[in-house]
Amino acid sequence: GMVQWDLENLSKDYPAYKRIMGFVIAKHDLPRTRLGKLKRYVIENEYLPEFTGVKPRKENNISISDEDLRISALETTKQIVSILSHELSLKKPAQLADHLEIDLGLDSLRRIELLVALEKGLNVTIPSTSIAKVFTVRELVLELETIIYEQKPTVKKTEGKSAEGALWGEILQIEPSKELLKKISLQPSWSARLFAKAIAGLLRLIFKIIWRFKVIGKENLPQNEPFILCINHASYLDGLLIGAALPAWLIKDMFSIAYNTVFERPVVRCFMKLLKIIPVNQVVQLVDAMQVSAYVLRNGKALALFPEGARSIDGEVQEFKKGVGILAQSLNLRLLPVYIKGSFEAWPRGRRFPKPHKITVTFGKAVKAEYLKQQGLKLGAKDDYQAISMAIREAVLEVKSGGHETS
Repeated sequence: GMVQWDLENLSKDYPAYKRIMGFVIAKHDLPRTRLGKLKRYVIENEYLPEFTGVKPRKENNISISDEDLRISALETTKQIVSILSHELSLKKPAQLADHLEIDLGLDSLRRIELLVALEKGLNVTIPSTSIAKVFTVRELVLELETIIYEQKPTVKKTEGKSAEGALWGEILQIEPSKELLKKISLQPSWSARLFAKAIAGLLRLIFKIIWRFKVIGKENLPQNEPFILCINHASYLDGLLIGAALPAWLIKDMFSIAYNTVFERPVVRCFMKLLKIIPVNQVVQLVDAMQVSAYVLRNGKALALFPEGARSIDGEVQEFKKGVGILAQSLNLRLLPVYIKGSFEAWPRGRRFPKPHKITVTFGKAVKAEYLKQQGLKLGAKDDYQAISMAIREAVLEVKSGGHETS
């Protein structure tokens, strides 16, 4: 309990993706090799069930205080626990001491979805900052009790004031903030187009010399319609590789989202608008990232996304986040699977410098969201958004395994 309390206090000013999502305290020495190195696979097999939920959560043996008894008896608490149980498919009711991230597994996207469900269930407007700053179910109850008292349950929401509280379809119809709109150029000047094409051409030349760069399937890229490129992500090079792989006619209409912590630096900030890279932290500013993505797509542009959310550690295609499914379903778009082969070997996560290795970018065929949804539901998806994300991941794996590439 003290360790969890310390972690909460140390990380309260950090976004969710920088917080420790779980931990296990070992009561004995961890297994080591004869050279003294940790046996990682043995440790993983022993402790992974603690994080995946295979082992049940330990019951809290601490006696319940009078204050917790009072909180537990609140109607708000009962409503919140019911909503949590439904939204997170909990096998047993949430407890006041449960940590939203460590015990209940809430990431940034799930926090937004939970906020939507809480607003509907409690009939109040909840600022996104409220749910972002709470750690436990107890804190969530107390925060929402205050909001309910201040607003009264009968208060109606003002359109556009709380985008997070609307359904995703409504969220995506709201334009991005003026600050973000300043970073988007839907109709670039001829000089900006020339600059972007020159950069793409230079990258293409460098990649051909160093990595024997090859592009397959350009004919599959749709023309005169918005669509999303869904790309595997295994290297620092991936974003640049996609830019170099695009045909000249598409460069002016292709946007991408990037972490603002990297691209908001003064040295590179001035080039981002010209290269159609929109700096938004997709973890901390998830709603902003979704709205800006929907904005460029509604305006007939294309979007390059890495649905895994982060670079793969081992080069294998990881689970796709639901965000791409939300965009495709809400805007009725086609998704195009893309597989980058060789970038992991050329410059994997954790390696300081790249090395020569053949790299190939293969564009698959664009697929309608409705078809992906049906395929994903057959794979066991829990909802339409997850179904689309699961199915387009399978499409990327099909591009990886086959038919398009020649030696």
